[in-house]
Amino acid sequence: MHQYAINIFMLLSELYDEQLVEGPWTDALKRLAMAGTVATGIGSAGIGAYNAQKSPEPITTVAQIPQIQQTDIKAEPKSQKIEKRVNPNFPKELADTGKLQPSERVSLFVKTVLPMVVAENNKISQDRRRLQNDIKILQRGGKLSKEENDWVKSMVEKYGEDNMYELLKKVDIITPSIAIAQAAIESSWGSDPKTQSSNAFFGQKSWAKSGGVEGPYGERYRAFDTPNQSIAAYMTNLNTHDAYDDFRDARAQMRKSGQPVVGLQLVPKLVAYTDTGSQYPKKLKNIIQGRNLGQYDLPKK
Repeated sequence: MHQYAINIFMLLSELYDEQLVEGPWTDALKRLAMAGTVATGIGSAGIGAYNAQKSPEPITTVAQIPQIQQTDIKAEPKSQKIEKRVNPNFPKELADTGKLQPSERVSLFVKTVLPMVVAENNKISQDRRRLQNDIKILQRGGKLSKEENDWVKSMVEKYGEDNMYELLKKVDIITPSIAIAQAAIESSWGSDPKTQSSNAFFGQKSWAKSGGVEGPYGERYRAFDTPNQSIAAYMTNLNTHDAYDDFRDARAQMRKSGQPVVGLQLVPKLVAYTDTGSQYPKKLKNIIQGRNLGQYDLPKK
């Protein structure tokens, strides 16, 4: 196949998130996408795109942004003028990315989203260290203060887990490489209308009949006042939903063996995030490797 044709195919796959079964209907969508008439983010609402509380068990006590190839992202058609509403708290630098070159758009997205991902991870890391210290106190036969006991109860409620050791598996970071790659897919690098109007960076599905933001096919997604709220809700989703037990187990095993927690090894465990099956982890892997996002998972030297 001619290289140009290959690039076009990859472009459509990435920007329009088309991981549907090949066939006449898919081909029709691709033709529409090429004409700029299909809203971005197709297939972004799968089993993991909403928060669900797990029933509790019985109580048991900025590096430099890499250069991106022109084919990594499709420039918005200049002839297409769509009136859009931008949330006042949506990052202003991402509001008009359609005017940028593809490589500039990707770099700007990473530069904008990365600090917010790091900030939320820092909060989680602080909670994790506090929980680890409380576990050590209990292991020595000590008692927690009322303040500390109340805090642990708040963690139990937030994460839906009252076993201290299982709770520790849930109170952990989401690697920046995965968070950025998933946000890129679900928000079309920040250009998706529902993302810009409601800070819906991760395609978290809402089952309510009203509220939130409506998708291109009448489906509804959770809306957020700020991007930080969207990121925090997304991380809580991966850290609490039953669909990601394997993801958390794999992350905990990395901790236990003393390995750094890196995204590429965890990507296969996110197959349940959408209804597109094994194609979704493959897409995440391609984005992480193609954009060199793994560099953000490791501490700066």
